[in-house]
Amino acid sequence: MTEESQASPHRRGIAIDSDWITAFGMVALLIVCVLWFVADVRRFMWNQPAGPTHVLRNFWSIWNSIFEAIAGVFLCMFTFLLPQKTAKIACALMGAKLASFVLLGCFNISSNVRHIAAVSGSDLNQMALLLFSVAIFQWLRGVIRWDQTPDPRGAER
Repeated sequence: MTEESQASPHRRGIAIDSDWITAFGMVALLIVCVLWFVADVRRFMWNQPAGPTHVLRNFWSIWNSIFEAIAGVFLCMFTFLLPQKTAKIACALMGAKLASFVLLGCFNISSNVRHIAAVSGSDLNQMALLLFSVAIFQWLRGVIRWDQTPDPRGAER
């Protein structure tokens, strides 16, 4: 037998049932979620969770609180708009975390309560990021598939 007769008449390739930009964007978002999850677990293990901060009377503190409030509202809205259940739960968890941090940042609370809020917020954040990663992976699994196309060189033989 020659090498040409042993060659497979099919080639394996990747077929994407969506546009390329959306697929690459979702892969990038998956990578960001996984890296953010790893960083949050690392901060949690070293007992340095990020908790609610006081709203001070400077630009960056107010800007941060406004951004967290707007992001919390949008995430709570996405809870009702997204069709996938894991994405809904992740949006609800992340929105609850952001809303509680904004609310607790407006009041003068003790360091013990601030630490408890930071640890519970870190847990909510980790669960939300894990659920976002699962939802993105499920979407990618439904969109990206292995495709076996016939080899055009095999048709000529």
